[in-house]
Amino acid sequence: MRNWILVLTLLIAATCCLGAAKKPARKAVPKPAAKSTPAVIKPIPLPANSTHTQAEFDKRLAQFVDRITVEAYGEIGTRDPKWDDAAIKFIKAVNVEKLSTPADDEALKVCEQGKSLMDQGCNDPLVVSCYGIAEFYVERYAESEGVLRKVLPEFAKSRYHKYCARIAASYVVHDRVYQGKPQQEIVEACKQEMDLLGQSLVDGSYGPKDQSIALLQLKPEERTSATGGIYEPLWKPMLNAKQPGIDPYVYKVALGRWLVNSGWRTRGTGWASDVSDEAWQVFEKNLKQADKLFREAYKLRPGLPEAPAEMVRITLAGYSSGTETARNWFDRAVAAQLDFVYAYDYFTWSLMPRWGGTPEEMYAFGLECAKTRRFDTSVPGWMWTALAQMGIDFQVDTTSIWKDPRTIEWVTTVCDEYTKTRPQQAELWQSRKAAADWKTQRYEDAYKILGNLTYKIHTDPFAQVDSTDPIIILNKIRVYGGPAGKQFVEADKLRKARKFEEARAIYEKLTKNPTGDPAADGFVNHELETLKTDISLSKDGWVDLTPNNGFSAWRQIGTGWSLDEDGTIVAKPDRVPFTITYDYTFRPGVEVEAEFEPIPGGASDALAAGIAIRRARSTSTFNITLSKKDGKLAMQGSGIRDVSTPIKNLQARNTINVKIGIQQATVSVNGKTVADEYLTFASTDLIVGLCCTNSVSEGGVKIRGFRLRQIGSGRD
Repeated sequence: MRNWILVLTLLIAATCCLGAAKKPARKAVPKPAAKSTPAVIKPIPLPANSTHTQAEFDKRLAQFVDRITVEAYGEIGTRDPKWDDAAIKFIKAVNVEKLSTPADDEALKVCEQGKSLMDQGCNDPLVVSCYGIAEFYVERYAESEGVLRKVLPEFAKSRYHKYCARIAASYVVHDRVYQGKPQQEIVEACKQEMDLLGQSLVDGSYGPKDQSIALLQLKPEERTSATGGIYEPLWKPMLNAKQPGIDPYVYKVALGRWLVNSGWRTRGTGWASDVSDEAWQVFEKNLKQADKLFREAYKLRPGLPEAPAEMVRITLAGYSSGTETARNWFDRAVAAQLDFVYAYDYFTWSLMPRWGGTPEEMYAFGLECAKTRRFDTSVPGWMWTALAQMGIDFQVDTTSIWKDPRTIEWVTTVCDEYTKTRPQQAELWQSRKAAADWKTQRYEDAYKILGNLTYKIHTDPFAQVDSTDPIIILNKIRVYGGPAGKQFVEADKLRKARKFEEARAIYEKLTKNPTGDPAADGFVNHELETLKTDISLSKDGWVDLTPNNGFSAWRQIGTGWSLDEDGTIVAKPDRVPFTITYDYTFRPGVEVEAEFEPIPGGASDALAAGIAIRRARSTSTFNITLSKKDGKLAMQGSGIRDVSTPIKNLQARNTINVKIGIQQATVSVNGKTVADEYLTFASTDLIVGLCCTNSVSEGGVKIRGFRLRQIGSGRD
């Protein structure tokens, strides 16, 4: 939900993508000069009493939008007494009403207002363009494009600022993308938008104090991510062509951003050892040029946040020409705007281990943010971000930080205060509070929160604090916080102490004496099944993953799974892909395999089946499947590039073996290696399963010998 100005720019929720890079270490290209010891400028505490906030900026943005649209219509629009009042109301509705996709009643009502104006004969370019935008929000993309393409030439004849035409042109881009138009048509629309964007920077659209508003439109990485890199080569020529008329601060920041993002795009986000010498040269040249531009921009407008925030990125990458630290530049950015989101994004990245940060530094920053108590801003919420980053990115034990009494005290305060001040986000903040309670073993408190949230629980917070599958965590909270909680917690402690038989005794006692709590009684079988895996893994060998008859501890997507009397898994998908995953989190370093036999029949040629793997913190799998029809092995999904490899001499039964190491997946079919692929995620806990798809409603596959063993570091 967002207004049409901000939807266009795709800016408000953006984050910096610095990737999983390491500091430069390579052969032919020199390393960046060592940083001088920054002893000159000391960090400054967050300015908790600052009035320079996003809310204050939003007021200025609203005034800007009102001036360039509503006021402009009153002064230069194609007016008529029979529609003037309705036209002004409609312009305001498109600007500030919370239209959403997919279409809802609110968006449909606004669109109907526009249609009524068109029926009355209103042909003002701004009003017509607002109608085209409203059509976009009710997902009538072809109609939207038709309206906007027709009105764009009319803007050229009008006295409206080019900003308005640029807005219309940007929606033509989105319309064509959503319709799946040919790439050339999308490219043409992008070029038209960029031309109008350049004109808007020099035609008076932006006033003498609108630099930050202009820069909302100038975030090259976001347009690039939305349109497959089409915009990327258009930015620099556009900026340079319009340089004489562009505000110098806007020009320097915009060009610097382009240089940084172009440099990272050339370098890539992989390990430093994988980057070519040529890519390093481009990267270093770009970031050094950007350093100069951002410093010049900061001198021009030290009261604006964009330039110092961007310098955080330059500094952490090692290409700052001065002695300032990332914190020094962060301090300058938040002095200009307390809650400038990019400053916090970039600075928390600087505290990551890949840039030399520590959990203690990240935690201290989170506490500093919380202690501002500025719940009218996003600042205290960065405490949660700091804790989440520690949970996901630090390969160290953070138990001591979570045991610190200040942690749960401040997390509780932050979550409860945002629940009050931001009721539209109440479910998210209470889910975060429950995740913190889980992490600190306050199971009854977490249980109460989940009871109040019912179906509105957010799972991401649980993935951010624990490597266990969030669904498993939620199930455990419902059990651990309930009537039988003490027994389950005790059994869990025994399992961690590898006292498996004592844990089994507790589960079996619960099986014989049900508690009456449906969640607990159903979870006993789940725990008994996963306990078998604990025991098997402790013996250092292959673990049989064949489910039991009730598929306890297995999660199914699709309903075509069953088990034969001999233990053969049978999958009969009905036209749609479906998977089954085991509710057990394996340590990094696994080898998993299974044998697949298509069920005889004319439909078996249309079937593909294989092994599914996903990160414990993720909901998306990547699948390794064999297709009998084209004789190919396919790898696709989250964390791996799409691969399609022909397999020679497929048999009636074929065994797929997958080894997942450190950022590497090696696949064998019938004992022969057929793929060795790079994974985009680092070492992480894994969930394994099976997948199957069929383009017809007949046939299926039999699966035998589904097993796993820990390899490499996973055996430790």
